[in-house]
Amino acid sequence: MKKKQKKKAWLCACIAAVCVSMISAVHIQGESGKEPLQLADGREELKKLSERTVPEIEEKIRERDLREEQEQTKRENRTPNEKMSDAVLLGDSRAQGFAEYEILDQSRVLAKIGISLSETEPYIEKAIGLNPGKIFLSYGLNDLGADGGDSRKFKEEYRGIIRKLREALPSCEIYVTTILPVQQKALDQNPVLAHIEEFNDAVRALCMEERVTCIEIGDLVSEEFYEPDGEHFSRDFYPLWFERMAEAAEL
Repeated sequence: MKKKQKKKAWLCACIAAVCVSMISAVHIQGESGKEPLQLADGREELKKLSERTVPEIEEKIRERDLREEQEQTKRENRTPNEKMSDAVLLGDSRAQGFAEYEILDQSRVLAKIGISLSETEPYIEKAIGLNPGKIFLSYGLNDLGADGGDSRKFKEEYRGIIRKLREALPSCEIYVTTILPVQQKALDQNPVLAHIEEFNDAVRALCMEERVTCIEIGDLVSEEFYEPDGEHFSRDFYPLWFERMAEAAEL
């Protein structure tokens, strides 16, 4: 809505509120035969409104708009740690990068290098103990080898984790990120990584079945973000990854 339209709508709302008050009072008067207190109050409000000049009303609108703009700017300029104040991220070495590059405090990142889903219990319990409002899960790279490329087994293990979290934290919102791709050099050294997209399909299906949000992050990756091993990422990638999560979860 344009500013002039907003101003007009606000003024109309003020007048409408007074009119409703007066109409209600008149209805009561018709039943009692006496002028009620509500009618007197309504007349007084209408008198005050008529005494206010248009510039005064416009100034109040400007003040309100400025407050809203300042609040929005303040919200947008919060640090990642401020945005994650009621959230935690669980994952593997790639997720651990958020703490290593000091994008997030270690207390917000419950991750371990080389971890697969079968090893997550201590981290799940710790997350439950923190009682967060939002949890992000970022697993899968190490499960490709641990599950021998069996995406169905991976999917059911992931389902168990989601259900355990949901049972312990029924009001917590759960988000699952897709598995980030790797470079060809990593595939040459570890052929099982060729199943990443198959596992991602399992992640997407699981999220639909369990009614949790799947966050797609693979499209954020470009060649310049990779570390020499072709699997991990430089610091420059993590702000992009974080903003995608923050947008999905409305942090």
